[in-house]
Amino acid sequence: MRLLVNINVKSISNAITNSSSEVFLVKSKRPAEEIKELILAYSEMAYNADGIIDTHLLSPKIKRIVDEDKMELSNAENERCSGMGGDIEVYDFSDACRAYKEFYHTDISEELKERGLTEDELNHYVLVDIDWERNKTIEFLFSNFECFNCEIIDDDKLYLIYETISYAYYIE
Repeated sequence: MRLLVNINVKSISNAITNSSSEVFLVKSKRPAEEIKELILAYSEMAYNADGIIDTHLLSPKIKRIVDEDKMELSNAENERCSGMGGDIEVYDFSDACRAYKEFYHTDISEELKERGLTEDELNHYVLVDIDWERNKTIEFLFSNFECFNCEIIDDDKLYLIYETISYAYYIE
């Protein structure tokens, strides 16, 4: 006898780890520090309990990047949270450097040489660990940046970039 069970899964990470978050590698032509600020600012606006964006909280640089339509879209719908509690964390190469030095007590430069990566290249990527219920922010990422789901990266170079920036997870 065979028993089939249908389980509703919202994301592939749920099926593998029962996680309520997704991890994306985000690439941009802009510096990672600026992208990190933009993603966190947008996410906070989209997650705001009353759904209203206070544009006074945005720096002038970010106001120029995020157009009015996107701000109105984030005002229109609130995001809820899942088991991850609505969290979002964004890491960049500077976070990875700091964590690497703290954990290994040495500079990350030799690791970069071994992997064939450069600081300039890595400074255009951020790693976003986000609750999957922050769907407006995830949509924002995919419509404004080149995004890769870290669960299914099949490009060797991208995987090396993901591994390198993921050192940031060790920040204490």
